[in-house]
Amino acid sequence: MYTRLNNTRVGFIPLFVLWLFCICPAHLWASNTPGKILVGISEFPPLIYTENDQYKGFAVDIFEETIRLMEIEYELIPFQTAEKLVSAVQTATVDCGLAGLIPTSQAEGKIDFSHFLLQSGLQILVPVTQTHSFLNTIFHVIDSEIYKGLGWFILFMLIAAHVIWFIERKVNPDEFPRTYFAGVWEALWWSTVTVTTVGYGDKAPRGTLGRLFGLFWMVAGIFIFANFTATISSSLSVMHTSQLVNGPSDLSDKIVVSPKGSVAISYAEQHGWKLKQVDTLADAYSLLEKREADAVVFDAPALHYYAAGKGKNTVKVVGPLFHRDGYAMAFPLNSPLRKKVNKAILKMQENGDYDRIYQKWFGTL
Repeated sequence: MYTRLNNTRVGFIPLFVLWLFCICPAHLWASNTPGKILVGISEFPPLIYTENDQYKGFAVDIFEETIRLMEIEYELIPFQTAEKLVSAVQTATVDCGLAGLIPTSQAEGKIDFSHFLLQSGLQILVPVTQTHSFLNTIFHVIDSEIYKGLGWFILFMLIAAHVIWFIERKVNPDEFPRTYFAGVWEALWWSTVTVTTVGYGDKAPRGTLGRLFGLFWMVAGIFIFANFTATISSSLSVMHTSQLVNGPSDLSDKIVVSPKGSVAISYAEQHGWKLKQVDTLADAYSLLEKREADAVVFDAPALHYYAAGKGKNTVKVVGPLFHRDGYAMAFPLNSPLRKKVNKAILKMQENGDYDRIYQKWFGTL
């Protein structure tokens, strides 16, 4: 048999060859073992990090066990940032992506995600010693309840001073002069040192009525001075706790830093926090150490890993876990690999392999 093109003889093609190459390639290749897949990877301690030129971490162990169950080969393609990795997944430059990737509404429709590899959420990293400027402290004192307590205290001293001066000015003019300003000034000294119990004795009422008022003032002064000191202590305590970061509610007037594209960025924007965006998490840690930011908000595992390692004794994680989410692998849209990975993850959870790997990295469940 011959095949002609424009009535020109081009050669003899056996029917079975035509069938082999034009009709059944899909059936032929579908029956073969899948080839090597390209896996984009980006460091995200403690899920993914390098040690002695080898990738290690919780997510790496989960991925390797998943691949083992799927019985396929893979090649790791490193990416400097998670953003670049996501772009590669979106364009199908790689078959899947492994990093600290969190499924979001913005990413939905652009890439697909696997089941969660690890449940997590956001937390806050702050310096071990959170300090504040002297001017900030002064401004807070001015705006606090301290000035009100001080005002009442001075008013009571003045009232007592006028009473004792009026009573004693005639019977004891040597210590409480009859002239108004000189007499009230000396009486104010007496009322203050008496109520504070720090100098009583240099002046004393001589008349019976004056001594009776003196006894009353010593007793009343105990309560007046105790109330004044309690007001100061309470206000300073409120000032101290309000300036420290102990949770998300304390970040409204603080400078928060987080890497670009992270879930923490969108959360901070929604809550109107003062925000600094940096390229990497290391940049965020650097700003915190330089005191150019008050707190780093990011995924809890990464913050705990840094606080227990390089940041030990200089930073600490505070507050509860909030905005709970989880980490997953990423795939190009409609990738058939996603279903296979999800099946392998479920199988690991069922046979106990997931718990074993979790305990290795994070302790008892």
